Amino acid sequence: HGLLRQQLDVIAPALPDAAPRVDVLRAACQQVETACAHARQRPGAVGAIASLRLADDILAEARARLPVQHVAGTDLSELNTQLGASDATLAFARRQFNEAVTAYNTAVRQFPTVLIVGLFGFRSAGTL
Repeated sequence: HGLLRQQLDVIAPALPDAAPRVDVLRAACQQVETACAHARQRPGAVGAIASLRLADDILAEARARLPVQHVAGTDLSELNTQLGASDATLAFARRQFNEAVTAYNTAVRQFPTVLIVGLFGFRSAGTL
């Protein structure tokens, strides 16, 4: 998300008509970073992953509303490439996270783990 914010700093001057959408995207990046920090501190908290999932959905929606096309006198192909790479990196991270959560959820439902899980208060985790 930090890389995306850096890219926004480069894109914003080239897209003055899209300033409100850029601002929404910046706010969404900040929201994801805050939710991510909360989830890191308290990964077992009931709402932490749900908040992260919601923030991630908002970020994806804001990113989809910021199509970067050709601006007169400016070559944005490099920026489009970088934004595409950021999108791919975020999608990869989401997949990795969801695969790890699926493996964890499978493990906490297996015997004898299911007996220990109840004793220590572990519960199934949510995906993004």
